[in-house]
Amino acid sequence: MALDKCNSSSKSTDNSTGNPISSTNTERPSRNAFLTQGWGSRMNFQLSYGLKPGNDDDWEEGNRILDALMESDMDERREQSAQRSR
Repeated sequence: MALDKCNSSSKSTDNSTGNPISSTNTERPSRNAFLTQGWGSRMNFQLSYGLKPGNDDDWEEGNRILDALMESDMDERREQSAQRSR
């Protein structure tokens, strides 16, 4: 099943909020945590980008989009963290 392909690495959480993608956390969250916070599910994410959840090529395209979004989010959080520490 395609949904099993989602990265299941351990979640990074901000202990004060339990939020896996808290703006104060500079550790990269798991794909699953990022997806759940932003779209509710991988299927919602795939469909929001016009990608078919059961299509392997679309799944890989979704991974590329997701990785780019996550990297951009991490860059923003690192920048915010650096500004707070000044």
